[in-house]
Amino acid sequence: MSGNENYTINVRTFGGFSIRYKDEELSFGNQSESQMVQLLQLLLHYRRQGLSRELAKAALFGDRDVDDVSHSIRNIIYNLRKKLRALGLPESQYVVKKGGVYFWCDDIQVIEDAAEFEEAFDKAMECDDDEQKTGLLTDACYK
Repeated sequence: MSGNENYTINVRTFGGFSIRYKDEELSFGNQSESQMVQLLQLLLHYRRQGLSRELAKAALFGDRDVDDVSHSIRNIIYNLRKKLRALGLPESQYVVKKGGVYFWCDDIQVIEDAAEFEEAFDKAMECDDDEQKTGLLTDACYK
């Protein structure tokens, strides 16, 4: 990817999951509940702090006994990368691993409704003026 272009995806997690890129909604078809999409949702939401192997394992496999969790996660990431390329996202690694923690790539920016809500909520909770706090909390609900 060239450094000049601004690649941004818009992610909606409230009221269902969807991703928009260049004003087009990306369709995961009947895979909306698959492990691949679950992993994508986690990576996008925890993109700043990263997704630990333990959290990924709990979310993707629950109580199921999986012989090789690392291999299974790598396989899901491989399939996720293929799917994202096929959906038309710019060429990227999409998922990177740093110090045993999985991160969404830095070259595709993310605007996520849940993260915007959390930031607006945190800002409101820091406010001492009750009237201003109420206004900020109302604004947070419409993010």
